[in-house]
Amino acid sequence: MLVPSGVGVTVALVVVTIVTRLPFASSMLYSYDSANYAFAVRDYYHVGHHHPHPPGYPLYVGSAWLVDRALGDPNRALVLVGIVLSAVAVAATHRLAVAQHGGATGLAAALLLLFSTGFWGYGEVAYPYTALAGFGAWIALVSYRLRHGSTLLAGLSGLLVGVAAGFRWDLLMELGPLWGFQLLRCSWRGWLLASAAFGLAVVAWAVPMVQLSGGPAEYLAALRSQSDYVVGAYSVAAGGETIARYNADLLFQYLRLVVGAPLLLLVYVLGRTLTPLRVASDGRLRFLLVWLVPPLAVFFLLHIGDPGYLLVLLPALSILTAVGLADLGGDLGKVARLLASRTSRSFGLGPRRAATAAPALILVGLLAWNVNTFLRAPGPTRLPEIRHIDRLLETQVAHVRGSLSPSATVILAHDRFRQLQYYLGDYRVVLLFDEYDPTYEQRRRTLDLPVGTQALVVMDSAAVLGPTAAAGSVAVPLYDGPGGTIRVLDTRGALAVEYGYGWVELIGGLAGRDAKSRGRRWL
Repeated sequence: MLVPSGVGVTVALVVVTIVTRLPFASSMLYSYDSANYAFAVRDYYHVGHHHPHPPGYPLYVGSAWLVDRALGDPNRALVLVGIVLSAVAVAATHRLAVAQHGGATGLAAALLLLFSTGFWGYGEVAYPYTALAGFGAWIALVSYRLRHGSTLLAGLSGLLVGVAAGFRWDLLMELGPLWGFQLLRCSWRGWLLASAAFGLAVVAWAVPMVQLSGGPAEYLAALRSQSDYVVGAYSVAAGGETIARYNADLLFQYLRLVVGAPLLLLVYVLGRTLTPLRVASDGRLRFLLVWLVPPLAVFFLLHIGDPGYLLVLLPALSILTAVGLADLGGDLGKVARLLASRTSRSFGLGPRRAATAAPALILVGLLAWNVNTFLRAPGPTRLPEIRHIDRLLETQVAHVRGSLSPSATVILAHDRFRQLQYYLGDYRVVLLFDEYDPTYEQRRRTLDLPVGTQALVVMDSAAVLGPTAAAGSVAVPLYDGPGGTIRVLDTRGALAVEYGYGWVELIGGLAGRDAKSRGRRWL
């Protein structure tokens, strides 16, 4: 069946991407990192202060800053940038798949990406991971066209890679090899122009980023601290076989979360499409493998901190899945013809019709499964969790602002600590425990309560209150859902609070007071 493959189809896919994202966009900051980006957009940019965290995302934050001038809401600005990058990813994936395999495979690949559960979800929250898919697919498309050896295109590709690095540094490790291999087809003039354009683009965003972060020494100290932690905690070089097994297991789990139902078809692709003979004879498959292998090596050997990291793989995996779907259609056609030659009954379905209909039906089934998974299933960045976090933060922030004074309140939180720091900036918000501390489960900290403190709010329901704290606490149900109940402790007369993983206790003279009379103030 002939499937249209023109730019009009690409534009329609872009429209569908945007239309399917806007209604489900998060209204509150989704995660700790989301708050870091929002701080950088709203207040100031400083990597050392985690505005945002190292290594820094200057063009992602800068793009959102420009959008925020019109919206006045950093979260929505960050989400809108993510939606635009999602549309870029779908468009570039479609054009690349069409150039390699034709209209039918191009449309299938674009739809598989568009409705991937992880790709959809990360486009609805304040995260830069859609930049991995958007710039990854765009760099791959431009790199594929470098096979003609165009000097001008080589220069433009260098500019594109330099800009992409300003959104996500890891794109250099993950897409750099693919870009570099394709540049080998260009002349030395192309290499020179690409290098110059890349260098100018990087300097244009790196110099302001370093200056805003306190200068080279302060920026490098923050970068070194972050890299030392990641390498020491997650790399195979530091952890050996134990970390290798951990990273491999995490990679598989994240693939299942991000790719969704099409992962089943990818198993078929591994055995049917990516055979040594086929790869050796098909440059298009080798191109996709050069795209896939470096990121997979990074995830296995170094670090895979979030399912969103895998979005750099999704456009290539979507194309591979679409190719496998076409191969499956061809195989089913051969089976249908074989069966037709052995029986006089066709069951109303001829070989040609079977070969055409089966892949389309399978594709519709996979897409429907992923749509249902995003809309209804629990899990990270799926709609139920996005809406849960929205409502949780809205109710917590509204209750604190409506009933507690900033000058007389201390807040303990872990799960939504950074978001609460952002939304309750005039309150004192303290981290309940730091899981990056190897001794965090045993460690207890003591905070002297400022004079005049009347209330201590414990946002995490999993925290266990000591006897004195429990006697003076009131549970405040905000809504029916996980974390929807907070606890407010009357601290009048207390001198300090001892807190840590699974523990909160007041130190001072509250034990003999009437809990019932104290509690009525917070309901």
